Amino acid sequence: MQQSRDEFIAALKLLTQGGQATDVSLPPTSDAVKPQLDALTKEWEKTDRSVQLVLAQSKNLIGLATAVRLINTNNPCCSISPSRSRRSNCSPRPPRARSPFQGSW
Repeated sequence: MQQSRDEFIAALKLLTQGGQATDVSLPPTSDAVKPQLDALTKEWEKTDRSVQLVLAQSKNLIGLATAVRLINTNNPCCSISPSRSRRSNCSPRPPRARSPFQGSW
């Protein structure tokens, strides 16, 4: 994700300011296209804030993914699957008995 972010920033800078791309020197984007490029830059700024948050939490997110994978491996009844349902080889929990003290007041 960091690499993609850096590449997008470089491409956007190249479009807005011009510069060297491989062996070609590119001029800045023309005034006719500048409004669309400005709109893209504003959207990117919002998106980039979110990307930075995800990147800042990447260590925690990787740890969470590792923990979920470990849970799925060691206890199939607790596994988290895309359908969010228990696996079929697990017996469902019996319903909890209703307490005589539960009721509406």
